[in-house]
Amino acid sequence: MTCVYRSLYTAIAGLFMAALYAFPQATISARPGTVNYIEGHAYVDGQEVQSKELRRLNLQAGQTLRTDEDSRAEVLLTPGVFLRMGYDSEIRMVTPSLTNTQVAVTQGQALVEVAELYKENNIQILNGPASARLEKKGLYQFEAGNNPRIAVLEGKASVYNERGDVKLGKGREVAVTSGKLRSEKFNTKEVTREDELYAWSNLRSAYAAEASYATAKNVIVNAGGGYSWGPGYGPGAYGPNWYGTGWYWNPGFNTWAFVPGGGYFYNPFGWGFFSPSYVYRAPIYYLPGSIHPVPVNPSNPPRVPATPAATPHGPVVPGVDATPRAAPPRTVPSSPRREMPRARPSAPPPQMTPRAAPPTRAPTPSARPPARGGARPR
Repeated sequence: MTCVYRSLYTAIAGLFMAALYAFPQATISARPGTVNYIEGHAYVDGQEVQSKELRRLNLQAGQTLRTDEDSRAEVLLTPGVFLRMGYDSEIRMVTPSLTNTQVAVTQGQALVEVAELYKENNIQILNGPASARLEKKGLYQFEAGNNPRIAVLEGKASVYNERGDVKLGKGREVAVTSGKLRSEKFNTKEVTREDELYAWSNLRSAYAAEASYATAKNVIVNAGGGYSWGPGYGPGAYGPNWYGTGWYWNPGFNTWAFVPGGGYFYNPFGWGFFSPSYVYRAPIYYLPGSIHPVPVNPSNPPRVPATPAATPHGPVVPGVDATPRAAPPRTVPSSPRREMPRARPSAPPPQMTPRAAPPTRAPTPSARPPARGGARPR
């Protein structure tokens, strides 16, 4: 009997610690320039970044972040804006300010996902002699080197240099030179099908949505009442760990999670970000390789990279082509204020080899033929 109670106590304690471990922590929000994720090796001013530094590693003005030829990195800018670096790339933080955020791409390739943008934000990405101001939510691609370019996959940007400026919309790009800038059209479908950094960013965005969904739900749970809608923000509305829109550290996912202050929206990839008051209404499905639900846009579901990957707690398997994509699983609608089960759907039963049918025997001839319409002898 003592062993039974001891086992029960251990199980309950484990569940309690797991739930506590997943709660977002009441810490200062991440600042522009926070290094959030590294796959492989990255270096700040020539010093390799250690995994234990990620939570509090902020790029200061003038500092550089560089990746190896087989490494990638993710840097947080203003709340809801992610900068992701490709292989053998480098960026330099120019101004790490919430109202004036400037980053220079000095080598390789970078993709900026703007999931949320406020009118007070001024986000500029410098590339060679030109600078791009991001004006709308969207996806923006930057390539440095001998033939630098700026491209808009989704959204709107203003690009300018000493000779003038040019407006870029969806499917437009500009070659960065010191002369007059000229907008040109490009095929966005080729990028979404073939660009490895785009595929990796899509997968990282899915993980960001997972972490955001879990964090927003735990803000409500941590309020103490299960569903504690309140007039406004602060401890009286959602609990002691809620301070409105921003980055929240989630130790269960080992990442900074973006949580909007109100409503919900879908980013350019199709992943959803829900505020605490809307999170229980999110349509969700389970990302392959993870047990955590991911909110998606049911009218425009994202395409999932077919790259074999670990859960959000670990990196994508290096060296695997991330270009192919497959259609996502069917979304699972969630009723208001009802938590979806966390367990993944069970796998279909294995197909068994069918047994061979017994040989048929010839029927025994009957002495008398059956009457018309009558039953045949067995």
